[in-house]
Amino acid sequence: MRNAVFALVAMVIAVPTLPPKAWTADFTVDLKRTDCQLRMDGEIAAGDFDKFRQKLPKNYPPIETGPTLCLNSPGGDFVEGLKIADFVSGGISTSIAAGAACESACGWIFLAGLSRNRAGTELSRAIDAHATLSFHAPYIDVGNAAITPGNPATSNSLNLKAEIQAYNQAVGEIGRNLLALAQKYATLDVSQPLVPATLLAEALVKVGNDKLLVNTTGAAIRWSIRVNGYKGLVPRTKADVVRACITASAAADQFWDDDFLTASAYDEYLAYYDAGSKTLVAEVVVSGIKGIACELEFKFADGFASLTDDITVKANIELDESVTKTWIRDHYGPKMIYLPDFGVLNPKTLLKDLPGAAGKPVDPRSLATVQGPTWCATRTTKAKDEEAICASSKLSVYDVLLSRYYAEAIAKGGNAAKSKLESEQRTWLEWRRACADDSDCLAATYHLRIKQMKDRLQ
Repeated sequence: MRNAVFALVAMVIAVPTLPPKAWTADFTVDLKRTDCQLRMDGEIAAGDFDKFRQKLPKNYPPIETGPTLCLNSPGGDFVEGLKIADFVSGGISTSIAAGAACESACGWIFLAGLSRNRAGTELSRAIDAHATLSFHAPYIDVGNAAITPGNPATSNSLNLKAEIQAYNQAVGEIGRNLLALAQKYATLDVSQPLVPATLLAEALVKVGNDKLLVNTTGAAIRWSIRVNGYKGLVPRTKADVVRACITASAAADQFWDDDFLTASAYDEYLAYYDAGSKTLVAEVVVSGIKGIACELEFKFADGFASLTDDITVKANIELDESVTKTWIRDHYGPKMIYLPDFGVLNPKTLLKDLPGAAGKPVDPRSLATVQGPTWCATRTTKAKDEEAICASSKLSVYDVLLSRYYAEAIAKGGNAAKSKLESEQRTWLEWRRACADDSDCLAATYHLRIKQMKDRLQ
């Protein structure tokens, strides 16, 4: 798969080989280090792949302990860079340290960062918040050389310049077409490739000094790039939680529209905070360009100034899967997204502006709108299903919401509907009890009953 990806990239952006320069990239290897076991510094030139490979032990990298390649390069030979990238994708992580820059051909090497072990393979590329990562289309710079038509000494140069101009225009046109295609099919449910189609397309319309800078939190999320070199962030307002929902939905669909990303109004916001697990579970429905719904989970660290894990978001939940009452007009299907903590920020936030020091602690209770089931505290003896509900922030939210919708349905239907609803509820409680402590079974059972209540309330 990785060979096919890089073969496609090479086919699109290959350039004529120019005479090698006197300098090449410098590679260093120190396998005893805990990080940056491999380093590449300087401009990439023909022959650098062989030089890099010769510095490594045979059959490297090992499957269990893949190293990290730290990059600091202005780019250079695209074809040589892609050879290195293809090798790196065999199981070498990539990193760009604070103050370092990885540009042009170096960027494709960075994107190839993969961690492989017996448990599986995952993208493994990290940039410091104060590093530089940029891309552009391959091009040939003819400079300001004077070319005189009709002069035999420069006629070949004139032809060359015309060919170069045509080449640069063609690359730009290819990029624009690829970008349109990527946006058209952005909603397909495909796994994130090493080289995201949208990044490739946007890079190919950048020629010369015009660069695609990966310097915002939104770009890092969009293209699955981990960011280091800043202190943790937490949601401080309901707007932060809503923003995480919007950003996760954009990541799920690759729908990075400015109007959509800057939306702030929401139709419904429900959140429950579990003090025992320090977990905030929120259900959010947002209108705007398209209706979306999310289920978000924030796990707070001790001190409440950071999170212990990525923000877990089930984005673009369909109406039948949402526990909220608002109708979801359009959707592309639910998808699990794992957002870094800066997913609570405006996606246009510059990486260099991420905080360098921990912020003030937040009180997660200020973000909650519902309390947990009261019976969890008052009932001394509990069945297995009840113990599981009280131990789960998510199931606790479902129980509270179902109780609310059930009461509303009885009030709406009056005495004529009350008897039937109570009979249905007793049957449903038997189904729930049969789940015992199976959280997936309990969640599905709650979803079914909540849907029934919402249908009655429409």
